[in-house]
Amino acid sequence: MIMNRITRVIFLFFFLNRFVNAQVYFGVSLGSVLLGGNMYLNFFLTSLVEIPGNAFAIYAMNRLVCGQLTENLFKQVKTFLCLQGFKHVLSTNHVDHKI
Repeated sequence: MIMNRITRVIFLFFFLNRFVNAQVYFGVSLGSVLLGGNMYLNFFLTSLVEIPGNAFAIYAMNRLVCGQLTENLFKQVKTFLCLQGFKHVLSTNHVDHKI
């Protein structure tokens, strides 16, 4: 695998860190509907937490990885608009049943 001991320890640390974060994220996201109260409100509030997290991730990537902030924001806005349009197309019935 990785020959250098220090690099191997760092790799394993980051691998385990990412694995645990993913498990906690999906556990909270999927388990939010099991909380007491309204299922949809709980899921909405859990999803609302992602907005500052995504904003911080964009900022951190821009500062630490030297990415371009405007390009990342443009891609996220474009993806959001495409998904909204896709949702609208699926919600309307365009099938003509007359033959």
